[in-house]
Amino acid sequence: MLELDLTAPSVSGVIDGFLDPEQVPAAGIAITVPHYTNMEVGQWLSARLTSADPASSYDIPPQEIAALGAVILNIPKNDVIKNQDQAVSLSYSVSRTREALAETSKSLPFFVGGHQGSTWSCDFEDTSQYHFGIDYLVAGGLLLEGTINMEMGQDFPPVITGRRVVEDYSTSNNRIKGILSDRMMSVTMGIYVSTECNGWFVYREGANERMPTIGGAQWVSSNPNRQCKGFEFGVPNGTSGVVMLDNLQITYK
Repeated sequence: MLELDLTAPSVSGVIDGFLDPEQVPAAGIAITVPHYTNMEVGQWLSARLTSADPASSYDIPPQEIAALGAVILNIPKNDVIKNQDQAVSLSYSVSRTREALAETSKSLPFFVGGHQGSTWSCDFEDTSQYHFGIDYLVAGGLLLEGTINMEMGQDFPPVITGRRVVEDYSTSNNRIKGILSDRMMSVTMGIYVSTECNGWFVYREGANERMPTIGGAQWVSSNPNRQCKGFEFGVPNGTSGVVMLDNLQITYK
């Protein structure tokens, strides 16, 4: 092992987890790989755009590092915009030689697309609508942070049906946080809480709006006349319970 500290890359045009395909230049997007710990000339660097649709993923083949410092890689425009309305993530890998086992960086998740004034829905049944890892999920310009699990289970129709996001507070932290792209206006979602839970919406002008006390399955919605920045659910420390999210409806401004 090279004992590298491979932080996530940055991608040109990605703002708050959202990439507007209409703003992608003809040359494509630029990926900046930062100067990482124990970077050396002669190491080999590659990158991968992982799409929820495997056929739309894109690999940048290994190239030898010629100088120390940040490295810029590119993905052609056509290979970016064919992921429109899909969740993707970008990571890079480093190896000592071209054939050696590589270490992979943390991923940068984001969503490609969006339609002004329209509503985008996600019920988590179609895997092309979202991309998730151990501690994040991207869907429709929404970034969820927490210990994310995708599970089937008991339905609470019409609020929770089929596959849903599950946060189990008995095995993880006591928060699940949602961050909306600045292209988003409002969000409605189904939520089920097995125990007492506090929830609130955060708006871009800086104010918070507390949700009604949450228990069981219900719909929750941000104020459609105020631009929502995100939301958060939490339970008291030491409290066990499960929170489920499903059937998101996100409105683009």
